[in-house]
Amino acid sequence: MRIRWLAAAALCALGALLLTGCDSKIGTAAEVNGSKISESDVARYLDPAAADAGQARNLALQYQIREKLFTVALQSKHALPSDADLQKLHDQAVSNLLGQQLSGAQGDQTLRSTMTQNGLKPSFADKLVRSFELELTYAKAINANQESQVAADLVKQKIAVTVNPRYGSWDTSTFGFTGLGSKQLPPGVSLGTTLPGDARASNSQ
Repeated sequence: MRIRWLAAAALCALGALLLTGCDSKIGTAAEVNGSKISESDVARYLDPAAADAGQARNLALQYQIREKLFTVALQSKHALPSDADLQKLHDQAVSNLLGQQLSGAQGDQTLRSTMTQNGLKPSFADKLVRSFELELTYAKAINANQESQVAADLVKQKIAVTVNPRYGSWDTSTFGFTGLGSKQLPPGVSLGTTLPGDARASNSQ
C-alpha cells in the first residue's frame, strides 16, 4: 500500500516560513509559533524494529510540524474546528492518504497496517489523519479549491517555525527535509513530487 505522504505537497510551499536551528534547546525537535515538539514526541511514534529509523524519525516530525502549522493558521482565522467537526472529515482524509475510497474501521485498519512498513507505530496513523483533517478544514475556511491557494494564504501568515539541526535543513517548497531523495524513502511511500535530492542528481548529470 503506497501512502501519499505528501498528497498536498504543492499546498505546502511555505516559502515565508523560516526554519532555523534550535541549538540551545536540548531535547527540542522543532517549534511552531513557540509551541514545542520534543524529541520524545517524535520517538514515541517510532517502531523499535524499523529498518531505517532516521527516515521514520523525519516523517514523524514532519507531520507533527504540519499539524501544528494548520492549527496555528486556523486559530488566526478564528476557524479552529472541534473534534466533532474534524471527525466528519475522517473518511475523506483517510481516502486522500491511501489514494482510494475507504471509510470507518476499514480505512483505519488499512492505514494502521501500513505504518510499520514505514518504520512507525500504528498509533501514528491517528496523528497523520489529524494533520490531513486540519488541512481540509483550512482549505474550506479560505474557500480554496486549489492547493496553490492554500499555500499562498499560509505564506501570508508567516508562521514562525524552527527545527533542530539534527534533522538537517528544511525545504519549504516541498515541506520536507532538504537532501531527501526518492531512493532514501522507506518502502511503500510516495511523495508525489520531485524531491530535492532527485533534482540535484538530475542537475549533476
